[in-house]
Amino acid sequence: MDIIKAGGGGAAGSNYLLVRFGNTTGKPCTLYGWPGVSLVGDGNGTQLGAAAKRVQGGDRHTVTIRPGKRTTALLRVSNAGNYSRSDCDPVDADGFRIYAPDAKDAVYVKRKTPACRKSGVALMDIAPVGTSG
Repeated sequence: MDIIKAGGGGAAGSNYLLVRFGNTTGKPCTLYGWPGVSLVGDGNGTQLGAAAKRVQGGDRHTVTIRPGKRTTALLRVSNAGNYSRSDCDPVDADGFRIYAPDAKDAVYVKRKTPACRKSGVALMDIAPVGTSG
């Protein structure tokens, strides 16, 4: 799993990233639904702010990933600077904690990202797997 910049421009005050899921096995595998995504920091994996909200209304379908191939989910990350210091409590995240749909184990992806420590600020929206930018 990794995160890359999505093609095209970002909306004012937001960046679009692709969460990529690869199949490293010798057999096809399937994913369905939304990944779980959180910003983490403090050098110890502490969740910062709210987890990504699921984008509703997108086409959700089973995605079959052939061996050696990938699929993506589109992640929108709002700029923490859009919020007041008191509402946000700004901090730099160390990276992302990502769960594949229906998975119980997460992967850590290191990527410095401006974040809000307060859980009342939802900086991220995630689309179902199979979406791209």
